[in-house]
Amino acid sequence: TWQVVCRVRAQNHGETRMARCLLCDVMEVAPPGPAPQHFRQRWARPCASCPHLAHRACLEHLLGGCLGCDTCASGKSSAGCKGRAAGAAASLALRCSSCGEEYHVTNRFPETFLELLFASMLEWKWVLRRVFVVLVFLFWLHSMADHYSMLEGFSRETRIVMIMTSGMMSITVSQRFHLGVKKIWHTKHRLVYFKLFLGFAVLAYFAVLRVFEPGCWQNTVAELPWLTSLHRAHRFVYNSIIGTIALSTVSWLYIFAGSGLCFCFWKTSLRVPTVADVGHGHDELLKRSCSRCGLCQLGICLDNTAM
Repeated sequence: TWQVVCRVRAQNHGETRMARCLLCDVMEVAPPGPAPQHFRQRWARPCASCPHLAHRACLEHLLGGCLGCDTCASGKSSAGCKGRAAGAAASLALRCSSCGEEYHVTNRFPETFLELLFASMLEWKWVLRRVFVVLVFLFWLHSMADHYSMLEGFSRETRIVMIMTSGMMSITVSQRFHLGVKKIWHTKHRLVYFKLFLGFAVLAYFAVLRVFEPGCWQNTVAELPWLTSLHRAHRFVYNSIIGTIALSTVSWLYIFAGSGLCFCFWKTSLRVPTVADVGHGHDELLKRSCSRCGLCQLGICLDNTAM
C-alpha cells in the first residue's frame, strides 16, 4: 500500500488522489479518471475549519441512533436530533476533534435497496399518496378502454403496459416533477425533457398497437371512418411476422423503460441522513460536478426536495 502511495505522490498532482480518514485512519488512493458524481462521493470534509477528510460511511456511523427524524430531514444542526438526544457521548462524537466545531446533518440518496426500503417506511404517507395516484390513473385508462370497447383482447401484457403508463402519468402530476421542469426550463437542459417525452410517446403508441388486437377497435372504426387507413395498417403489421417481432420488441422496451423511470423517481424522491461536506472550495467543486450530473440536468437532484 505504501509503495502505491509513494508512487502516486511522486506524480504531478498526486496529492489530490490521496485521502486519509480521520476516523478509521485508513489511507486510500483514488484511481485516475473523473471523480464520481457529487451525490455518490465516498469522502467528505465535515469541518470547514480543518483540512481533515473522512469516509462518508464512517461519518454516518456516528449518526448511530438517528432514524431520520424531522430535524435531520430538514438539514438543521445535529444538536436537536431526537435519536442522539439521549446521551452526551453521541453529541460529542458529532464535533470536530481538533476545533470542536459541530458537524451538520444533511441528506443523500439511498444507495442500497435496504436503505431505499428504510426511507420508504419513514415516508409511508408519501408512498401511499403515490400509489393512490397510480391507481386513479389506472382506473381512468381502464375506463377509457372499456368505453371504446377495447377490453375484449385484454391480456397480461395489456395490464403491464397500463400499469407502467399509469406510473409514468402519476410522475407528471407530482410537485417534484414540476419543480424539476421549472428549475431547468430556462437552461439548455430543457431539451432533455422534450427528447424523453418524444421517445416515450413513440414507444407508447407502438406498444398500444401491439397489446390491442385490430378487432378490438373495429366498432370504433365503423363510427369514425377516418380511422380506416390506420386500422388497415395496424392489421397488416399485426398479422405479419416481422411486424409482430418489431411491435413485441418495442412493447417490452416500453415496459423496461417505464419501470426504470418509475424506479429512478422512487429512489431520488427519498433521502437518508448523512454528515454534510462543508470543506473549503466545496461549492466550486459541486458546481463543476453538477454540470456533468444527469439528475441535475433533469432538475431532480438533491436540491429538489419537493415530495
